[in-house]
Amino acid sequence: MLVAAKRIWFRRLGKGCAALALLGLLGVVVTAIVGHRWAEARRAELAEGSRVVTTPLGDVEVTEHGEGAAILVMHGTPGGYDQSAATARAMVDADDYRIIAASRPGYLRTPLESGVSPAQQADLFAALLEELDVARVAVVGASGGGPAALQFAQRHPDRCWALVLLAGVSNSIDEPEPPLPIRAVSAFVGTDMGGMIFSSNPAVLLGPERAEREEMVAIAQSFVPEGPRRAGVENDEAEFLHMGPVPTSAIRCPSLIVHGTDDPAVPFEQSQALAERIGGDAELLAIEGGRHLSTLDAEATTRIREFLATYQADEIQQPSR
Repeated sequence: MLVAAKRIWFRRLGKGCAALALLGLLGVVVTAIVGHRWAEARRAELAEGSRVVTTPLGDVEVTEHGEGAAILVMHGTPGGYDQSAATARAMVDADDYRIIAASRPGYLRTPLESGVSPAQQADLFAALLEELDVARVAVVGASGGGPAALQFAQRHPDRCWALVLLAGVSNSIDEPEPPLPIRAVSAFVGTDMGGMIFSSNPAVLLGPERAEREEMVAIAQSFVPEGPRRAGVENDEAEFLHMGPVPTSAIRCPSLIVHGTDDPAVPFEQSQALAERIGGDAELLAIEGGRHLSTLDAEATTRIREFLATYQADEIQQPSR
């Protein structure tokens, strides 16, 4: 009797485990389908919000908004034109300017071959301005967009009426491998399902105060889906590793460099050294105790608006060349 009871118990246990395994597998499949559908819908939404402009140096994905003195925004790592546009909205009243928000090469619909190095990306955006009949811009480089923005001001000084860097990379970045838990979270967010969950809960990155601002939520959501941004991220990481100081000898436009002193992503010391290298009337706005996203908090955006308004008053949008 005891042996028979044990056999029955083991059979039931085996069936229960098999049922649980089947349910788990079904859950994984459903989760993958839901995540994939979300990612496809997000890609379609992003494609509807932009256009691809063909230049002699390659294709560039771009969206534009507003009228007035032009501002060209170069997003960080990761990102895309959606982050460029959200950065502009967080920084200024976008209706007061002509905002040109583009995807850097390797992000969304701008192919990586359009410009691998920051210098090539700078030339690509100069070619984009030709296609858009824009003579001069204030160029904004956020985080990983810093090298391309600096190279633009360096290589095309006649096209810049101002330069703004927001915790911009300006020298080599060799990040140590993060701890295993952080790598695991990053890997999960890089999946379609992880991206969908992250996109629905941006306060995890932003904190409660920034999560109340629509444009900051849009910046956080511009990290996902990760797939169409992966080539750009990998290229940025490779380029920034041994890049050295971005040259600044030809930069002659008014420059504002904004950086948090406790930034864990891009060392504050890079911006200190950059301000000294640019010299002249370059201004360094140090956000005391600020982290990476502090460059778009109230103190920073107030000064950015004042800075751009000062030089916008003298900037006359020129006709096509």
